[in-house]
Amino acid sequence: VVDGYNKIESMLQELEEQKGQLEIQNVIIQKTSEFINRVMDTMEEILIVIGTDGKVRQVNKKITILLGFKNEEILGENPDKFFSEANLVELREKYIPAAKEVPSIIYYIISNNAQLDLIANLVNKKQESIVHLIRGSLLYNQHGKKDGMVLVCTNIEELQRVQTQLIKTLEKVDNLRKESEHLLLNILPKDVAQELKTKGNVKPVSYEYVTVLFTDFKGFTNVAEKLNPEELIMELDTCFTSFDKIIENYSIEKLKTIGDAYMCAGGIPLRNRSNPFDVVLAALQVREFMEALKEERIKQNQTYFELRIGIHTGALVAGVVGKNKFAYDIWGDTVNMASRMESSGTPGKVNISIVTYGIIKDFFDCEARGMVYAKRKGDVEMFFVNRIKPEYSLDEKGIFPNQKFLDYIAKLR
Repeated sequence: VVDGYNKIESMLQELEEQKGQLEIQNVIIQKTSEFINRVMDTMEEILIVIGTDGKVRQVNKKITILLGFKNEEILGENPDKFFSEANLVELREKYIPAAKEVPSIIYYIISNNAQLDLIANLVNKKQESIVHLIRGSLLYNQHGKKDGMVLVCTNIEELQRVQTQLIKTLEKVDNLRKESEHLLLNILPKDVAQELKTKGNVKPVSYEYVTVLFTDFKGFTNVAEKLNPEELIMELDTCFTSFDKIIENYSIEKLKTIGDAYMCAGGIPLRNRSNPFDVVLAALQVREFMEALKEERIKQNQTYFELRIGIHTGALVAGVVGKNKFAYDIWGDTVNMASRMESSGTPGKVNISIVTYGIIKDFFDCEARGMVYAKRKGDVEMFFVNRIKPEYSLDEKGIFPNQKFLDYIAKLR
């Protein structure tokens, strides 16, 4: 009897221990479940856990926020109800053999080990469609058996909105970049601007063969006093804009304007041997433009400018100065001499140095001026360029080169 009693007592003790272990396991399971639920509820995506019976087993709070369904309206339901008819047709065609009837498309996908990955319209409680990215993955228990499926549903309407906004922002950034590049190219030559962009600075470069042109209006102050500010700026803009167009045709680099002075040079930043011809040809066309403008202003009984042009060829240094406001500039005695050619010239004439004359004389009709005093240079030999020689001229005035002349210049580039 005693032995039987002891056995019963031992069995009761074991049952109590097992009960305690079960209670601990239940607490662990409960805490784990609560933790998983909290994690699920913090996620931005809709999570739908589906059992092997094809019914909804668990969801997070996001489904209530985004689709409007309460838990009791979801749990135990067929998940097919959340998909639009069009998406159900797509799923059926993709995963289910023709003519096969299934109680739940999602259940069939799970039972056949298939994965779900598509963009679909989830339908909310108001029967409104919301675009989501649906990713489905199989779930397995601790024994490695299938235990259902989890659907992760990401609202991509918001992603699409953000993407659209990002595209617009990138377009604005790209437009600003293009505008800044355009502004930079208005200030610096293309190759120089590229070097500045890639390296952050531009090294000074020495050139042995460059032709510099200066222009200046005679009696600018007196003429300016007869015009109001708007008229003065408009007249200068008319002249300088036309100069820009002319020199562009001859690959001449505009450097700057200072008041009524205009400065440009051929042979920089890209080196060539044609620059003396290029610059002199451009000078003749600038002179022709100013003569035509003068005649027009006289007919209109308006004030007009008269232009001096000076040209010299030689060596110089070119580079970029400044940090906040960049400027491409040139330095050297060649620059000073070109400036003296302009200041020692005559309105309506193209005045060149003997160096430039020695290069271009066979193609242009030039007039020797002899020794002319130039400030800080003393007596300097100078020449006026009247026109292109007839055998190299396209027009009677000798302003534009013919094809023979152009072919010769092309060989020098």
